[in-house]
Amino acid sequence: MRQATNCVFLCLFLSGFFSVACQSMPSPFYRELSVTDPLLTGNDVIIAQTLLKRDPHVAENLNVDGIFNKETEAATQAFQAANGLKSSGVIDSESAGKLINLYEADGYKDSGFSAGSMGYLYKVNIPVHTNRSIETYATLYDKDNNILLKFKVRTHGKRGDNSDQEWPDFGNGDVGLNQFSSSGNTVTGLVEMDLNTPEPTPAVYGPWPVNRVVRGLDGNAFTCMLTLRWWDKCSLS
Repeated sequence: MRQATNCVFLCLFLSGFFSVACQSMPSPFYRELSVTDPLLTGNDVIIAQTLLKRDPHVAENLNVDGIFNKETEAATQAFQAANGLKSSGVIDSESAGKLINLYEADGYKDSGFSAGSMGYLYKVNIPVHTNRSIETYATLYDKDNNILLKFKVRTHGKRGDNSDQEWPDFGNGDVGLNQFSSSGNTVTGLVEMDLNTPEPTPAVYGPWPVNRVVRGLDGNAFTCMLTLRWWDKCSLS
């Protein structure tokens, strides 16, 4: 199975929107998106615009502002025409599914930068596979990019065989559980973490402080954290 992309975590020591998707729309979408009066706004529009911008037939200057306006309608039509869909300008179930299938992956790769170059204390790089049941090795770097530790990890998400297995498999065919869905695949990209919060149930997770994501900087992580409450929309487990 190919290695798809990376999750990179930057750490600095410091001192939801989500609606249940209608069956007709793939998660995280819960309604059709089109030009209306008043114009539709929301996090689902942000996700749609982000995915549209990844299509080579859509204008690169498409504004990701969470407003489904004429510009977004034109981008939708360009995407639909290039991918064998009816050029309606409406993101219906078929168009939404096509967008997710083609452009969910953000292609984010670690460039090899040091945490110190951005003012952070350390960095964790986690390779991510399309089949999330594959275990990989995360690397912990200090601020100067010296390797401190390598440890085995397995990110949250779908298996590749549609079988029901133990965590992190979702089972039931893994339908709709993409990076933009609540409790979906671990989001890829670049994020900032804060090591300052103990787990509420130390008997289960241990008594130590926990790295918690506080800000998305690049890739799908950035898109997810444009929302009011990132944990209700996208999974970063």
